[in-house]
Amino acid sequence: MIILEKVNALKTKLQEIEIMREESSKRLRILETKKQRQIREIENRFFKLEEEVVNPITNFEIQVYNGLIDSFEDLVLQEIDKKRSDCEYCLSDEVNTYRNQLVQVEIFPKELIARLDQVLAGKKTMEDIAYKLGDIKEKYIKPLP
Repeated sequence: MIILEKVNALKTKLQEIEIMREESSKRLRILETKKQRQIREIENRFFKLEEEVVNPITNFEIQVYNGLIDSFEDLVLQEIDKKRSDCEYCLSDEVNTYRNQLVQVEIFPKELIARLDQVLAGKKTMEDIAYKLGDIKEKYIKPLP
């Protein structure tokens, strides 16, 4: 009889262990939820801090890039103006110099260099590029975030 009482007491303790496991499992899920929320909050804070560091650089890079695209437009319009004012128009040396300088700038679109190459080779005219300036700017000008 004493052995049966001990076994019953141990069974009761096993049930208590099961109840404790269920309760601890619930508490662990709650803790995990809190942990994930806090991790997200910390990640968001650090993301904002990282943006504060990176955004000025990104904005400056976009401004420089857009300035390069604007300089392409300026060159084309300058050449068009020269042609209007000169009876015997030929491309200025500035076009070739500009092209040679920008081919070294990694972020400058290769397609625009190719367009200048076509003009320099006599396959296209500056007017051909001028007619497409709106499309070019729309394609290449980047908005600031």
